[in-house]
Amino acid sequence: EVRHALPIGRKDFARGKAGDERRQDGVVVVLLDLAIERVDQRFLGFEIAIDGAHGDAGLRSDLRHGDAVEASRLEQIERCIEQLGLSGIQVGSHCEGWNLDAPELFPFFEAAADLGAAILVHPWDMMGRDSMPKYWLPWLVGMPAEQSRAACCLIFGGVLERLPSLKVCFAHGGGSFPYTIGRIEHGFRMRPDLVATDNARNPREYFGRIYFDSCVHDDAALRYLIDVAGAETIMLGTDYPFPLGEQEPGKGIAALRLAAADEARLYHGTALEWLGLPYERFAPPD
Repeated sequence: EVRHALPIGRKDFARGKAGDERRQDGVVVVLLDLAIERVDQRFLGFEIAIDGAHGDAGLRSDLRHGDAVEASRLEQIERCIEQLGLSGIQVGSHCEGWNLDAPELFPFFEAAADLGAAILVHPWDMMGRDSMPKYWLPWLVGMPAEQSRAACCLIFGGVLERLPSLKVCFAHGGGSFPYTIGRIEHGFRMRPDLVATDNARNPREYFGRIYFDSCVHDDAALRYLIDVAGAETIMLGTDYPFPLGEQEPGKGIAALRLAAADEARLYHGTALEWLGLPYERFAPPD
């Protein structure tokens, strides 16, 4: 059995070793080099180039300046995919005052689609931080909202409609987006003059095309996500190495006792499809 998982043990996440991996009981374990304890807001979120050349499942970090010229952004993604042999990158839920539907960012997403790069959207620089400084609310309330913000912008802004081959995964189970799709769709239907100004397609129709990870910390929530999005678009997520991550990778999936085919999709099948990687590359030796 092949599972894509990250380490259970904690470590200094500011100085992880890029590409350091271990194999334990058929589980591919990867340590990241994030160095994101303090991310400058000038950067376009924090980007992690996925599937590096360091072993079977290495990950390498790549921070890119948000105010760099457009050509530099395109050069970076081309370097990651074509020169370094990586499969994708991670971007923040917004970029220096730009939502992800900003025209300035479209050439970047267009290049990602052309290159077949997988895009992971992770929340950062959460909205409302100044007005809710207590109780860790930026992480508990702001992060789920950031993911919905990102998903709605990519959908309503027409980015996904214009780039049908773009492969986007939303971390944290898509935040609040899948769980408020009823309200979002209702708004789309009732006030198209405000909501459907740049894309006339119903937002619910993008389920089955966009990807989500499984890191939702609740059995009922994960079942709902599978019901609304489909097992074929959900992959194991851990949010390692952060405190809000799943402490036992895969435990949430295992708790649902899914059919074997659905469990295989969540453990590895969806991730391999999203990354464009063959199963054989990660299968344990006979």
